[in-house]
Amino acid sequence: MTESSFEDIPGTTLFDGRMSRIGYHLNMFCMSLIKVENRAAFKADEASYLDRFSLTADQRRAVLESDAGGANRQHHRRTDRRPQKSGLSPLHWSVSG
Repeated sequence: MTESSFEDIPGTTLFDGRMSRIGYHLNMFCMSLIKVENRAAFKADEASYLDRFSLTADQRRAVLESDAGGANRQHHRRTDRRPQKSGLSPLHWSVSG
């Protein structure tokens, strides 16, 4: 099968190298929030903090407008609270619920 034939599967998004590269900078931003000092910098000035990453206009807008589902803000609250509450390392936060 050719790559283009995978793009024709209804309801399916093919995650390949091209898609990975599209999300790379957004993933780097998200991973930067593991560090307390980066979360503080992001909370202090979200737009300025995002300048550190080569996000697309759509990615940047999605982060800045992320309260639609509350996921971004919820992530920050969870990561700020979990180390003290659970004693787990950042590696365990994502799998501990």
